Amino acid sequence: MIPKWCNDYVGMPFVDRGRDKSGCDCWGLVRLVLHERFNIAVKCFADDYRDAKDGDSISKICVTEKELWSKVDKPKAGDVILLLIKGLPWHIGIVVDPPWMLHIERGADAVMEKYDNLMWRNRVEGFYRYAG
Repeated sequence: MIPKWCNDYVGMPFVDRGRDKSGCDCWGLVRLVLHERFNIAVKCFADDYRDAKDGDSISKICVTEKELWSKVDKPKAGDVILLLIKGLPWHIGIVVDPPWMLHIERGADAVMEKYDNLMWRNRVEGFYRYAG
């Protein structure tokens, strides 16, 4: 069952390097939810990439940051889902109730979507639980 608190984020507008409820990019949304709903504080990274199109910088952050995360086979609420775009680990969402994730992309507001649907299931790089 999808938690009701997800409604606080669904419809939030996409803003490059956004980090609050006025607008977020994918990492900003994950960071905000981890902090507000799971009491987990993670790095901001807003100054480490130009915008959401900066795939090279974003994928380097994803690879580097994996050291603070434990890969898990069976995701649960609060785990992060890393997704491939153009073959690179470039997009991220947060699991809210398997198989549901909350995420946001350029050109769209924050949405709930199943990660095992046709669009995403072959793009899942993995699920990660914060261990830092």
